[in-house]
This record gives sequence, structure tokens and C-alpha cells, in this order.
Amino acid sequence: MKELYSRLESVVVMLLVLIGLTGLSYNLFRADGWVERALGNAWDYTMRYPLIVGVVFVAALLLSLWWRHDRVSRGHKRMAPTIVLYLIMAAGAYYIGHLILFGTL
Repeated sequence: MKELYSRLESVVVMLLVLIGLTGLSYNLFRADGWVERALGNAWDYTMRYPLIVGVVFVAALLLSLWWRHDRVSRGHKRMAPTIVLYLIMAAGAYYIGHLILFGTL
């Protein structure tokens, strides 16, 4: 029974990750998707709100430093990749719910 539960849990995790990655990829690269909007609005935001660019840059720098520190200091017990995995699984659960409720990703 324990082995069956373990396999079922693995299947659910893999399905959530695959659906999460599929949904994120779809929304990133579709026509009028996140990449197109971000690249289209990047210049506009830079000119209108230069402080936002600085805040985003500092946040990205802090996240990369946190990721690097976590990799170096903890080795195999890293927290950052686990958080990324949980975020992708949460995105998978969101896209499953969105697909059931609205019929689209």
C-alpha cells in the first residue's frame, strides 16, 4: 500500500509539473503573450518609470545572490530549487482549475 501511495504521489507531482510548464510556456510565447507584452512595454516603462527598472534590477540581483548562496551553503539540502518546484506545481494546479472552469489555458 505504501508503494502504491508513493507511485501515485509521483504521478501527481509529475502531472502538475508538466501541466504547469505547459501553461507557463503557452502564456509566455503565444501571440500577445507575456514575452510580447513585456518587450513591447519595456521601453515605455523605462521612459515613464525609471525607478521601477532599478527596483526590478535590484530584486533580480538579490534573487540571484540568494539562489547562489543557497546552492553553495546547503549543497544537497537546497531550498531555492524546492521553492521553484512548488511554484511550478502551483501553476499546474492553477492551469488545471482554469482549464476545467473556463476551457482554456
